[in-house]
Amino acid sequence: MSNPLYNPPAATKITAVILAAGLSSRMKNKNKLLTTWRRKPILRHVAEKALASSANEVIVITGNDAEKIQNTLANLPLRFVHNPLYKEGISTSLKTAINATKKEHDAIAVLLGDMPALTIQSLNSILKAFSKDKIISPTYKQKPGNPVVLPRSLFHEISLLKGDNGARKILAPHHDKIINLPLQDKGIIQDIDTENDLKKL
Repeated sequence: MSNPLYNPPAATKITAVILAAGLSSRMKNKNKLLTTWRRKPILRHVAEKALASSANEVIVITGNDAEKIQNTLANLPLRFVHNPLYKEGISTSLKTAINATKKEHDAIAVLLGDMPALTIQSLNSILKAFSKDKIISPTYKQKPGNPVVLPRSLFHEISLLKGDNGARKILAPHHDKIINLPLQDKGIIQDIDTENDLKKL
């Protein structure tokens, strides 16, 4: 017989946020997210894996080449949110993301649009590791990787970031909240900034 006085904890809800607004300044005048890897644009790999994960919603933050980005992800059940200040750095995309996150969601998982080798299994492990008010920071051979999961309690501090400062800038004062999650997936540290990065991948 169930106990009528027992109230199980509410399930946590996480928004997966894909940052896709950057200028790709080191990629020789082309948008790296639209570059093909294994017969698909790099960004589409990331988006499809995010949608296949246990995230409750997937948002794509656009900026540079916004129309091309949306066309590349056509027919996928994503929510696009445009960041008009994308030229001012990654902090503006993070602010756009937290403002777009549903109020009933507990955290955001920040996915970089240029990390196509990340596996669905790793992403789900990262999402599953989240508990209220904790920061999930995956590692590969002790190197910090992505995505990082950030609780709603940090949203105010994210809103104060400026320029090209990402979320890691605010993690140090909250070391007591950080859960380092070791994973055997090199994909969590493999981002693509240059043609050489793409060849290595």
